[in-house]
Amino acid sequence: MPQELHALVVEDDADSARMLSALVSSNGYTASTVACLQDARRVIATRRPDVVLLDLFLPDGNGMALLDDTHLLADTVVVLMTGHGSMASSIDALRRGAADYLVKPVDHARLRDVLQRRMPPAARRLQHPAADMVGTSLAMQQVRAEIDRVAASNAPVLLYGESGTGKELAARGIHDRSRRAGLPFVPVNCGAFPTALVESLLFGHERGSFTGADRPHAGLFEQADGGTLFLDEFTELPAEVQVKLLRVLEDGRYRRLGSTRERHGDVRIVAATNRHPVDAVASGKLLQDLYWRVAVYEIGLPPLRERASDIPALARHLASEVSLHEGRTKRLSPGAVAELAGRRWAGNVRELRNAVYRAWIASPGDMIEAGSLPAPHAWPGAAAPAPAAAAPAAHLSLAEIERQHVLATWERCNRNREQTAAQLGISTKSLYNRLRSYRS
Repeated sequence: MPQELHALVVEDDADSARMLSALVSSNGYTASTVACLQDARRVIATRRPDVVLLDLFLPDGNGMALLDDTHLLADTVVVLMTGHGSMASSIDALRRGAADYLVKPVDHARLRDVLQRRMPPAARRLQHPAADMVGTSLAMQQVRAEIDRVAASNAPVLLYGESGTGKELAARGIHDRSRRAGLPFVPVNCGAFPTALVESLLFGHERGSFTGADRPHAGLFEQADGGTLFLDEFTELPAEVQVKLLRVLEDGRYRRLGSTRERHGDVRIVAATNRHPVDAVASGKLLQDLYWRVAVYEIGLPPLRERASDIPALARHLASEVSLHEGRTKRLSPGAVAELAGRRWAGNVRELRNAVYRAWIASPGDMIEAGSLPAPHAWPGAAAPAPAAAAPAAHLSLAEIERQHVLATWERCNRNREQTAAQLGISTKSLYNRLRSYRS
C-alpha cells in the first residue's frame, strides 16, 4: 500500500492554520500544524513532510531561515506564504529553494496545484475533477466544442482573450479532457517572473550556478513532465527566453542552469495572452517562430459583453463558490441578478467575481440584495461604459443569433477568413457563403 502524503503547516495564526490544514486534507494529504520555527524543526526531524506550507513571519524568526536547513528539507517541497509580499522576498525565497511563493489570502487553486504535483498519477486523477466553464450562450458552446476537439490531440494550444475571460479555466479543461489527465497541470504567470530568474524557473538550476543558488531546483518543465505546462501571459517573456523556449518546444530538450546534462521533457504546452496574437507579433512582444510553434490550435475566449446571457448563471455560480469558501450559504436575489446582468463588465468574469464577493460580505442575511452590490467602477481615463449587451430577446430566431455570433467572431479575428472558420468549426467556403448571405 503506497505511503500517504503528509504536509506540515507552519503558521502562527490559528484560523489560517485551520483553514490551510483543511485545504490540505481535502486534497488527499494528512496534515499537522505548528506555530513556530522551533516546533517546525522538531516535527520535521521526526517525520519529514512531503510539503511544508511556511509562513514568512513567525514568533521566533523569519520563516526563510528554515530554507537554510537543507539537511532537514531534502526532497521536501516548501511553499512560502506571506501577507506582505515583495519582489525582493519572492526572489530570495526562490533562490533558497522554495517551490512557490504565495501572497495571503492564499489562492486555493494555486496551492492545490502545488499539492497535486506531489501525488502519484492515480491519486491525482481522483482528486482533480475536470474543470468546466459556466454558460450556455452560443459563444460558450463554441468554446467548449473547441476545447473538446483539441483536448484529444497532443498539440500545443494558444488561448487569447481579454483579462478575466477564463483562460486558465479553459487550459484546465483541455488538460482534464486529454490523455494527460491525472498527470501534473502546472500553471504559471510569466508576467510575474522576476527577470533575473526566468530561465531558472522554467528550466531549473544546479547548486552554485549563480549567487544564492544553495541547492538544486527543478524547473517548471521538470515539474510538468508528462502533463501540461500552462504559460499564462507568455508574451511577457523576454525575447532571449522566448528563443530558448522555442528550442525546447522543437525537440523537448533543455538544460538546467549550471549543468551540462541534457534533459528531455514530455510536456504539452498551453499558452495564453490577453493580446491578440497578430498584434503581439507585430509589436515585437512575440517571436513569430514561437507563435507558429505554440499556436498549432488557437481558441479565442469571448469577453463577457459578448455572452451577456450567461451573466445570471455565472453570478449564481460565483455566489455558490464564495459561500463554499466562507462556510456560509448566501444566495443572490432576483433583483441582484438583474442588476448584475444589466452592467458592463470591463474586467469580465474576474470583475464580476469581485462584485459578488463584496456583496456577499456586505449582506447581513442569507439573501444578497441589489442594495449590497458595489457601485459600478468608473476606471480613470476610460470612456463611460456603454449599456450592457442584452441577452438575445425571446423573439430572435436561431438564424439571427447565429448571424450575430459569426459576425462577432469575424471581427474578433480581424476578418481573417481561415482563423474565423477555425474558430467557428466550419470550412472557409461555408464561412464565405454565410458572410455573402449576410450582405445581401
